[in-house]
Amino acid sequence: MLSLNDEMELILKKYNFNISNMSTKIEKEIKNIWDSISSDKNIAIWGAGDHTNELMKVINHNNKNLICIIDKGVKRNDKRYLNSYPIYNPSKLNELNINTILISSFAYKEEIKKEIDFINLGHQCIDIYEILKQKGIILETPFYYDHPDYIELYNERMLYEIGTVPKEKEKHLYRLIIKYLQIRDFKYALLFIDQYIKEGYSRKNDFIAFKKELEELFANIKRELSHRKHKDIIWFLIDSLRYKDVEGNNMPFIKDISRESIYFKNAFSTNLFTYMSVFSMLTQKLPIDGELYKKDTISAEESEFLSFLIENGYRIKSYILGKELFEPHSQIDQVKTKRRIVQNEEEEKSLGVFISTLLWRSLCDFLQNKEESIFSLLHIVGEIHKPHICGYHQKKPMIHSGVEEYCYQKPEQNEEDFKAQFYECIKYVDDQLKFYMDFYPESIVTIISGDHGQGLENIFEPTNNLFLTLGCSDERTHIPFIINISNQKPRCYRDIFSMKYAGKILVELLDSREIIIEQDFAEFQFEAYFNRALANRLKEIGAEKFVKGFKGIRTSDYKYVVYNGHGEELYQLPDETRNIIDEVEHQAELKELQRKILIREFPKFK
Repeated sequence: MLSLNDEMELILKKYNFNISNMSTKIEKEIKNIWDSISSDKNIAIWGAGDHTNELMKVINHNNKNLICIIDKGVKRNDKRYLNSYPIYNPSKLNELNINTILISSFAYKEEIKKEIDFINLGHQCIDIYEILKQKGIILETPFYYDHPDYIELYNERMLYEIGTVPKEKEKHLYRLIIKYLQIRDFKYALLFIDQYIKEGYSRKNDFIAFKKELEELFANIKRELSHRKHKDIIWFLIDSLRYKDVEGNNMPFIKDISRESIYFKNAFSTNLFTYMSVFSMLTQKLPIDGELYKKDTISAEESEFLSFLIENGYRIKSYILGKELFEPHSQIDQVKTKRRIVQNEEEEKSLGVFISTLLWRSLCDFLQNKEESIFSLLHIVGEIHKPHICGYHQKKPMIHSGVEEYCYQKPEQNEEDFKAQFYECIKYVDDQLKFYMDFYPESIVTIISGDHGQGLENIFEPTNNLFLTLGCSDERTHIPFIINISNQKPRCYRDIFSMKYAGKILVELLDSREIIIEQDFAEFQFEAYFNRALANRLKEIGAEKFVKGFKGIRTSDYKYVVYNGHGEELYQLPDETRNIIDEVEHQAELKELQRKILIREFPKFK
């Protein structure tokens, strides 16, 4: 029996709807760069982060004599590996017989070049971005980001809209439609198919027939899913989504769902990065005190929520960008989503990490598995997270950096355009969720949350308050937590809620038990920066206290923070700009908050 995606591919093939994309071209060039290295060279790749993880998925690293990975983030005697290759500190290069170093970094490639020159061992140095530039491919961010395909959508639409020659306009409208179909954004594909038909272009009849087949396919999907007898659960974990984004006017679909749901309006993440935040949600542990920062994965046994799902026969489907979250288990399938549409031939084909392709993949998996109840965890990272680029923009989008970078270098865009681009991404995510959720029956349990927030608006302020940008400000920690269960009465919880207890609350609701909220305050714990180059830049602008780690408590009225070797601060909310730690009238509240941090010491972070 054909899978849903196979059916879709057959329909596209039937009408010969196919064009190449920028991601394909870039990856082919990178493969050519790798293949051009002489087979008698001993190679080291410099960089042990996400960039190298993604690079390994493009190149055939087994067909060359790759000796090791080099990274300044490891100590000389550390024993660490990436894809079975040892990771060494640069100080060991003089002990290794390395001829060629391939730089696997975008942000720090120039610094790495200087480091290689300083070591001065005569290595051949390969900068893939410099070679791509020589070939006319100029990238503003790492090759594996989604935006080349998203920007192509914008470019094609502009060429269509401003064009004056009918044949050229038709060509660009056709390409625009096919690109939307490739990333499974059917909302905009159908919008522009209707435009193509209205214009009466040469393949009008093909698109009329295709649209009819597509609508029949969609009707079949709804019909099949309506017959599922399982109590399925889907959790949309939307990276960097803030509470304020849902409460504004840019996410009407999610806002409508929240009115019919159990809604924790004052939910706060425990950390500022995805993995630590999710680990904390599922284990009821804090990132530092619970030593989650030491973990690469968690086991099902560590999580009351995962254990509950497994005991009740659920098939757990985890779609997370980058690495696996969980230790291997027979009932857990982990799909590591990629930032690219295509991969090398040795890997299973991927549709990338666009929200539309992620939602499509999950839909395919629901239809494929008719025997088990499914819990689907979808990490939606490609749009609201930097670089804030999506499938539909009014103006040409620009690459947005992380807030850390904006502490020492302001955005190139003006404030109005910067915010407009960001809110277009929010609306785009809402639109895609609305389109895809229409396939599912009302009985499906739907969970919507952020993993953490992001401090955006403050970067344009003249003073650029570093606590708002880099600390545990509400902008970075206040997230939506929405649970829609058909047999549960909608209600709002307005008390402070720590997302450390998210898994526990879900078990209570799914097990039809009374919700018990453990505490009336939220806790934050942020480990030291592992990216040393970024940490050094932040130290240069006086932000060292945020780099070395901190812990915090938030009540309904106060926020208290203790830094690793850099003192403590107290804020009376909602004002997070004035530290009142020394003001006499707040000392009683300060002492109470200090007592809530049970372990004040910090470990020695590597």
